[in-house]
Order: sequence, then structure tokens, then C-alpha cells
Amino acid sequence: MRYFFFVIGIALSADTAVLIYRKSITLGLYIMVLLSVAFIIIAVFYDKLKEITRKGFPKIMKICFIVGMSFVMLFSCFIMYKSKNSVTFDEDVLIVLGCGLKEDGYPTESLKLRLDGCIEYYGNNSDCTIIVTGGYDKRAKITESESMKAYLIKNGIPESSILCEDKSENTRQNFEYSLKLLEENGKEYSSIAFVTSNFHIYRSYINAVRSGFVQVHKLPVKTDIIVFIPAMLREICAVLATLILNY
Repeated sequence: MRYFFFVIGIALSADTAVLIYRKSITLGLYIMVLLSVAFIIIAVFYDKLKEITRKGFPKIMKICFIVGMSFVMLFSCFIMYKSKNSVTFDEDVLIVLGCGLKEDGYPTESLKLRLDGCIEYYGNNSDCTIIVTGGYDKRAKITESESMKAYLIKNGIPESSILCEDKSENTRQNFEYSLKLLEENGKEYSSIAFVTSNFHIYRSYINAVRSGFVQVHKLPVKTDIIVFIPAMLREICAVLATLILNY
């Protein structure tokens, strides 16, 4: 068991180093740093910790840690279970959720996966209206939607099929402002689809429905494996905030 904790701790540390090198600093990364340190400490002092956690407050702390880790794993499975593809290719609107830009204004790897999913979808339903979402990115000094639109046009999507929602700062606003954009442009629709990373589908669906969309279909795309763990850790916190605090 000692070696199990050590291997997990080293693996998380290595993933952390890669993400720091990529300048991908998020809440999930901080949580992963804490977990990697915790696992390594457990591995190094395994025998001593095993002895002192047999009773009293240390035992309670051990139980809380085990329960917490079990919850994270089970809730992660639940979130991924809710990420099933449900598009019919008959939707009137496809909303692409933003995911940050590089310093040069180009989409991040995660955002490229979402945009590529949009391009593939459009190949099966060229009658749909595409809405790219995301406001001003301070690091890139342009809006996410502007960069996303340029990427789609470069890859064969006609400009006339794209609307830019350029004010949102979070998932809830992605949908709220997209709904307003459709109304302002007089776009009629009966159903929509949205495309985002698989771990982000469940919370996005909740926000889409809460924003006023009725027939909502989901188009998940895979997540870059390097960012999956911190992204999921952050997503668990975000889902809980959405469900409990209506954030």
C-alpha cells in the first residue's frame, strides 16, 4: 500500500509539472498539488501514520480522508456517466462553450477539441446556426469567441453560419447570453445542442436548462489526458456550487 500511495503521488506531481510548464494554472491544479503532497507524505510515513491513526482524532481524520477520496471517485464516475452524446443532427443551434486561449490568441488544446467537434457536427447538419461563446481573454487580449470564429472559418465553416457571444465569463452566462443573442437576431429554433469537454457536460446541461432552453442535446468531446484530473477536481467543486448554491 505504501508503494501505491508513492506511485500516485509521483504521477500527480509529474502531471502538475507539465501543467505548470503549459501555464495552465487553475483551482484543479492547486487541489492536485495538495493531493500529490498528501500521497507522498502518506507513503513516506506510512508505518507511523498507520500506528497513530488507530484511535482518537487521527482515526477520525483518516476516515474523513478515505470518505472524501471515495466521494471524489464516485462523483467523478457520476459526472462522466452524465456526459453521454445525445445529438440528433436535427438541432437548429449548436453552442460551442469557450475554454481559454493561448497568449498568441490561438485556442488551447482543450478548446480546439471542442471546435473540432463543432466542425464534425456541422458536416452532418450544415443548416444549424453556430454560436461561439466567451468574452475578453486578458492574456490573449481578444475575446474567446473571436478566436473561435476565426478557427472555424479557417476550417471551412461559412461566416454566415456563426454568431459570436462575446460577453460571458462563465458557463451560466454562456447560455444566458446565447439565448439573448438568438432573440436579438430573430433566430427561430426548436432545439439546441452544445459542445464541450466530456467532464463539463453535466454542469453545462444544468445551466442550459436553467437559462431557458427546453430541448437541449449534448455533444461531448474527449479531454486532453494531461488536464483531465485537475479539470475533474475543479469540476466537482463547480458542480457542487451549481447544485447547492445555484452558482
